Amino acid sequence: MSWKPVMAPMAHIRFCIAHEDQCRRQRVSIRKPRVALTASRIQQMQMVNSRVNRSIKPRADRPDRADVWTLAPRAGDCDDFAVTKRAQLLAMGWPSSALLLTHTTAANGEDHLVLTVRTAQGEFILDNLHAQVRPAHQGLRPIIKIQSASNPGYWLAPGRAKIVATHHTTQN
Repeated sequence: MSWKPVMAPMAHIRFCIAHEDQCRRQRVSIRKPRVALTASRIQQMQMVNSRVNRSIKPRADRPDRADVWTLAPRAGDCDDFAVTKRAQLLAMGWPSSALLLTHTTAANGEDHLVLTVRTAQGEFILDNLHAQVRPAHQGLRPIIKIQSASNPGYWLAPGRAKIVATHHTTQN
């Protein structure tokens, strides 16, 4: 799949202004672009997913207000869950290149934000709608846009392959 750069969600831009530490660019290792999935890392993912899902009371944003992404609120929507999970895993030493906020849709068709965790053994989804961490192939709906692994401030969207038209001329 090819990816094209797209504008970050406005709420993410505001979030990065308020929480610069959460949006800093980290160097990406060419030798180890993804983290090894150890028993400890699996336990960390599951613990963070469960703890955050229990600690934030689900509450939809008000439609008459701008979307605001908040770390560890008492109540919030999917983006608050996702940024909180990402922040907790970063605090545990996970590299930002492995923790990608992902804009997708929920089963009901509404916009939804989850955390995609990239490992050497595959990608996993931490989602406030599911108690268990799931492999991406079992639970991720089509991606609308995703954070860049090389720079948390950049976002990417699935792109289309460019079709190069060739014109043939004939001589009479």
